[in-house]
Amino acid sequence: MRQNTHFSVYLALAVVILAASACRLGAPPATPEAPATERPAATPSPLTPATQVPPTFTPLPSDTPLPSDTPEPLPSSREGAWYGQTSQETDFEINVKGDQVVYFNVSYLGQKGSCFFSGGFGDSVEAPIVGDQFTIDWKDSDGNEAHITGTFTSDGQASGTADYIDNVREVCDKTMHLTWNALSPAAIAAGTPIAPPAALPAAGLNGQWEGENADGNQVLFEVVDEQITYVSFNFSVSTGGCSLSGFMGQSPDELAMITGKSFSVEIKDSDGRLFTFAGSFTSDTEASGTIHMQGVEGAFCGAFDDEMTWTAEKSLPEEPLSQPTEAAGPPTGTLAVTDPIVIVQGFFDAYNAGDIDAALAFVDDAVIFKPDPARTIMNKGDLKTFLIAQQQKGITYTLSGLSALDDSMVEFSATLSDGTTYAASHAMLTDGLIDMLILQ
Repeated sequence: MRQNTHFSVYLALAVVILAASACRLGAPPATPEAPATERPAATPSPLTPATQVPPTFTPLPSDTPLPSDTPEPLPSSREGAWYGQTSQETDFEINVKGDQVVYFNVSYLGQKGSCFFSGGFGDSVEAPIVGDQFTIDWKDSDGNEAHITGTFTSDGQASGTADYIDNVREVCDKTMHLTWNALSPAAIAAGTPIAPPAALPAAGLNGQWEGENADGNQVLFEVVDEQITYVSFNFSVSTGGCSLSGFMGQSPDELAMITGKSFSVEIKDSDGRLFTFAGSFTSDTEASGTIHMQGVEGAFCGAFDDEMTWTAEKSLPEEPLSQPTEAAGPPTGTLAVTDPIVIVQGFFDAYNAGDIDAALAFVDDAVIFKPDPARTIMNKGDLKTFLIAQQQKGITYTLSGLSALDDSMVEFSATLSDGTTYAASHAMLTDGLIDMLILQ
């Protein structure tokens, strides 16, 4: 029983100690529990749209091309070198790259009065092609100018005009107006024939005039820039029992200006006979006049004074006036054919007609003939062999732009039936015979 008493004492003492400790710690007195209240339901807030965060790109290096959905342009079917001819039957070329004409070259062959000229002009350019057309305006270091226009067609052809303005005029005025046609590389490869360039319209009195004299023989003359630049005609004289006939064709030494619709041109033959070719224009298409002929002492038929009439009409000019296609035969009496143009034309006409022996009658025994840059023939016998071989191939020659610089030299352009053109050819003559013939 004693042990139980002590346990009770200890228990009471522990309660007292715990109570004292709680007072020292400042523990709040126990508060009666408030009755439970119902918590209000939460009100949902409106949804906020999601914000799009742009993706982050790493830029490519500057030398790396960005990919493109646009395909690279295909090379133009116009690209490459276009070749063709001018209205003078000379060479024409343009080169196309992309949408530009980057090069041009024009050869020319002309005659004004007694001045015969040939050459070319061209350069690298940057002429844009707009639609199907282009324009080139060019000037060289000397001040000469060119203006070229062109139009492309869908069939691989192009055509246009070429104007050249000679601002130097060292020998003569080479100012000219040309038309041209050309073929694309594909058309050339396909063997497409080139169409002849458009003929130039005759302006005013300018152009070629053709008619006949009182005997019914042909009369030709040319007007350029209101000047008479070339005349040709057949004539005949009968005086004191002496008959004389022949052919005259040359550019006058001094150009004859047309004044008040009238003109007068004087030319002489190798014997000193004076021929005055005079006329007047009744309209832009009709003319008439006279050929006054004066002989000289010591020449065949001696001194005489005679005159015959002529009439002519204008035709469209296609190229500088050349010799009539039907050259006059040798004149009667003792007057020999001395006009160098007639001799050169006669040589080729006889060959084209198939009479090689007749052609060889116009050349010297020691003739030098250069038919191309790589070959030279040195005598009439070898020339005959060459002509026979050419004839067997069917080759014929067409001449244009014949001009006699004097009695011993003729310049001309020769086009072969195979299409080869020698635009700067010339012949040298001695005593009425061809002793040198160069095709180039």
